[in-house]
Amino acid sequence: EYGPDVAFSKELIRQLNIEKFVVWMPKMNRKDIMVGLFFSDIVCDTFAIGYTMGGVIAEAIIAHKPLLSYIKNEFLSENGFKNLNAKNVEEIVDNIENYMTHKSYYQEIINNNYRLLQSQRDEALKYIIGLIESKGK
Repeated sequence: EYGPDVAFSKELIRQLNIEKFVVWMPKMNRKDIMVGLFFSDIVCDTFAIGYTMGGVIAEAIIAHKPLLSYIKNEFLSENGFKNLNAKNVEEIVDNIENYMTHKSYYQEIINNNYRLLQSQRDEALKYIIGLIESKGK
């Protein structure tokens, strides 16, 4: 329960009439937040910016959960990750309903996101190892 959009988020949750499904957590360490993500159905990020690639995306992927957020399509196609893309109340509701009724369909998307993250991690590690090895010569 922190950040610049808490009041906006609470109002949106009220408008969506989903208060009974939302648990607000106090500000806490990321390691503690990860525990909650593993028990969630959906991980939410920002619905306004459109060009974000922060920690929440990676955390959702690691937890094998769908990410519900707004990311501009051109940004998504550049990095290959797929999310439940929503920018307004109607799109948020549609995505939640669609995911909850078609979880098996989305599981393959979630698995592909995880494989892509692993691949990018492996590429980064190879690059770092190469840098370290070149310094030792």
